Parts: sequence; C-alpha cells; structure tokens
Amino acid sequence: DLNLEIAILRNLRHPNVVLFMGSCRVPPDMCIVMEYCPRGSLDKVLYEAPPAQLDCKRRMKMLLQTARGMQFLHSLTPPLVHRDLKPGNLLVTNNYDIKVCDFGISMSKTKTVASATASVGTPQYAAPEIMMNNTYTEKIDVWSFGMILWEVVAAQRPFAHFSNVLQVINAVVMKGERPPPLMEIPSTRALWRDSGEALLGLHRLQLECTDTDATRRPSFDSIQATLEKLFALVGRGPDPESLTPEPVPKAWETNSANQVQPFERTSDSSVSGPKDEGGEPLSSGPAYALANPSARIDDTAVMARPEAKHTA
Repeated sequence: DLNLEIAILRNLRHPNVVLFMGSCRVPPDMCIVMEYCPRGSLDKVLYEAPPAQLDCKRRMKMLLQTARGMQFLHSLTPPLVHRDLKPGNLLVTNNYDIKVCDFGISMSKTKTVASATASVGTPQYAAPEIMMNNTYTEKIDVWSFGMILWEVVAAQRPFAHFSNVLQVINAVVMKGERPPPLMEIPSTRALWRDSGEALLGLHRLQLECTDTDATRRPSFDSIQATLEKLFALVGRGPDPESLTPEPVPKAWETNSANQVQPFERTSDSSVSGPKDEGGEPLSSGPAYALANPSARIDDTAVMARPEAKHTA
C-alpha cells in the first residue's frame, strides 16, 4: 500500500534504512522517491557480482548492517515489524552498504501479539507461524534474517531444490525442513576456509534465528552484538575442517506453550482468519493466501509477491 509505505518511510532515519526523499500520489504517476542504491537489491548482488567483490568480510558486513537496520526498526515505540524481510528488500549502495526497504506490508506492533494478514512474506524466508495462520510477534523478522544469513554465508538460495512455493510451505510447515546447517556444507566450509571460528558462530546464530519456537529466537540487539564479535574473527582462522559443531537440535523441538498449530480450513476451503487473544476473528480474509491449496499458483513461481522495483 503506497500511503502506508509513505507514512512509515517519512519518519525513519537510520544509515541502514533506505532514505525517503519524496512521493507523488497523483495518478497515473504515483510513486515513492528514495535514495538511489546503484547496485540494486542484495538478491541481485549475491548472484551477479564478481566473486572477488564478495569475500567473507564483505558478506559479514552486509549481515551486520542488515541487523543494525532491523534493530533500529524493532527499537521503535511501538516496534515496526517488516513482515517481508528478504534479499530482494535489501538495497545495496555503491560501497556495498545495506539499506532495508519495502515497507508496504509492514505494521506497528501495538499489541503483545500481532495479527496475520493476507499474502504476508515470501515462503522461502517466512516464519512457520505465519504460514500456519498463527498469531505472531516481531520474531518473524528474526526468522527471515536467519534465512538471509544462511543465503549470504552459503552463497546459495534456500530451498532451491523446490519448483514452487507450495512445496516450500509443505516442507517447512508440515515436515519441519530447514536448509542444511552451514558447517555441514562442503562448499561453504571452502568459502570460509580461513574463518572457521566466524563460520561456526554464524552456524550457531542461524540455528537460533530459525528456531521453531519464536520465543527462543534472539532479539536483533543480541544478533547485532553477536555479529560484531564474529566480524572481528573473519580471516583469523582456523580452517573449518578442524572444528566440530555441536549436534543440531531437532527442527520441531519446542515447548507445548509455544507449539506451532496447523492452519484450519473453513467450509469454502479458505484459510481461517487470525484470532485475537479471546479467539475472535481479526479479519475476514485469508491469513496467508499461499497456504490455501485452492489458490491459483504458477507451478514455476517461487515468490509470494512481486519484488519491489527500485529505479533511479
């Protein structure tokens, strides 16, 4: 929503949040004018930039700056929940600085529990509680960051072996599937061969961020502090092959109070709407359109919503 994004952007000032410069709300030329980030989105940079320009230190820097931007958003009163954090919504400046952008489906957290709405997030980066039609908190952004962390460190797309979004949803929600732990990927260990301690720390942080139990995911304050410590370890060894990470916990290990519950279906096969703390509906629409098997989806689709277009 253009008006929502304008209302949010005009009040945000942070080095790692895209700068709002103006807008036009007169049809047909409705637009938002933001600072120009010549390298485009992180999604583009990760797969099109020369490998020499994306060494481990730069990858760590981009993660740290993303965490700083998100820490700022979550520190607002009330916190601003992005709800669609992904590489396509992170812009990259000429100096490879990160700017969080695209606040079209963001919302302020005015209650203890936020409510889900239609078409929130992108399945490859969306927390399971969203896809399960559960209430959720700002920790959904932490999950998304964990998936971004995995992609930046592993230098590959999460769930790339699936051909459509429904397969991703089924794998994450119903089977508890996660990307391979970073320390278990041979190509990742090779990429970080002179930064074993840093990689081990990133491995642990990624698992914490993608904990099924949202209450156990770290805050962005904690994530930022961890990344700052790990940044100092880049290039200081040892070889990851000499390190043995602790066993990975079961993907669905969670306490009963915070157990993710399956989404419900109504008689017309739509996904039931989100409920407030008393069990009353908060909206009449589906909570997550792609969780509805009756939705018409291109078999080749891999995104829940179009990428934001960022032009000069």
